[in-house]
Amino acid sequence: MPCFNHRRNDVYSVDVFKNPNYLKPQEKTPFMFEKYPVDRDTIFMESEHCVAFTNIRCVVQGHVLVATKRCISRVEEMSVAETKELFLNACKIAKVLDDYYGAKSTTITVQDGEFAGQTVRHVHCHVMPR
Repeated sequence: MPCFNHRRNDVYSVDVFKNPNYLKPQEKTPFMFEKYPVDRDTIFMESEHCVAFTNIRCVVQGHVLVATKRCISRVEEMSVAETKELFLNACKIAKVLDDYYGAKSTTITVQDGEFAGQTVRHVHCHVMPR
């Protein structure tokens, strides 16, 4: 199912990120999530090193991904700035999702490598309200 079918404008249009870097990207070329193009219209958050978008295969309602802009396959390859931004953004997004869905918990997970269950070789974390 395409990402835009899952997009929740009532959640992602909320102005929770006060930093101007979080504004919707103006670039029209797709973001490459490893070899998979992600339509820029499905990206609801962008910072210097990361983007966030709805997972194409949602496990639960509100399941989103936060990915590094740089295509790297393992966490060990991340810079300090990428690591910091990835997890700070995941936490901010989790808070919005928790508030919206009335979640009691959140799963934030990284599958780091094939044997950890990673299917797309591009560092990303899953954020799922529970």
